[in-house]
Amino acid sequence: MKRMKLRTSTTRLTSVGLLLILVVSSFLLSGAVSSLSSPVPIGPRRRFIDLGGNYTEVGGEGRLIVKTWASFGGFPGGFLGEFPLSGVNISIRGATSLALAALTFSGTFELPIDPGEYSVAINDQRFHLSTAVNILPGEVTEVDVLATRQLHPITFYEAVDRDSSGWLTPWETMSAVTDSGIQPVNKSTALFLEVLRPPYPYTFPNLTVTAKGQPFRVAIILLPQETRLSLLSLDQRGPVVWLTLRPVESIKISEGMGLGIAFYKPSYGVFTHAA
Repeated sequence: MKRMKLRTSTTRLTSVGLLLILVVSSFLLSGAVSSLSSPVPIGPRRRFIDLGGNYTEVGGEGRLIVKTWASFGGFPGGFLGEFPLSGVNISIRGATSLALAALTFSGTFELPIDPGEYSVAINDQRFHLSTAVNILPGEVTEVDVLATRQLHPITFYEAVDRDSSGWLTPWETMSAVTDSGIQPVNKSTALFLEVLRPPYPYTFPNLTVTAKGQPFRVAIILLPQETRLSLLSLDQRGPVVWLTLRPVESIKISEGMGLGIAFYKPSYGVFTHAA
């Protein structure tokens, strides 16, 4: 009889223990399920999941896009509109880091990048500029650059042609007079000597393009020649400016040829939008 009572007590104790474990497990399980009603991090890129199976990512990469264009107007017969620039150098630097990227691109540059503050420098043979940008997660930051060509005709020039070759060489200088509108330039401004002559249209008689049912002949218009100049001095005299210049490379000139001085004025805008 005593053994029977011991077994009954042991059986009851075991039943109570199992019940207690079941209650505790149910409580813990309900707590875990209820915690899934709020987002739970699942991975190194800080992704979050909710009970509906929807994924939301925060702290992801942003994207930087830089577009460089030029307006080449300013001479008789010149192209109208804007055209992408080629051979542009870009350097991107973080607020507390070394250069992140330094490379050459044409037209449009695009880079996935971590969120944060950056300095973007754009260098071209025609202009230099830099700006600060703020990259946001999941957003596109776009820097649009437009270099507008400014042309100032030369009303008088004098150059030394020692061997009567008709060439102005890099070791010779020339004096030129133009209007006072060129006054903002300085020795760091990229200047170009341009030969002013009418454009030469070349047509291809056997090549046509049809647009809206109408045939058009294809033509190419050649741009005037530009040669890089070094500015040695600038002296404003009333409504005109006298410049002392030296060409970076040899250029063919002749008496009576129309010449002009061109430079490029950059402008830009920074825009942020959804990816």
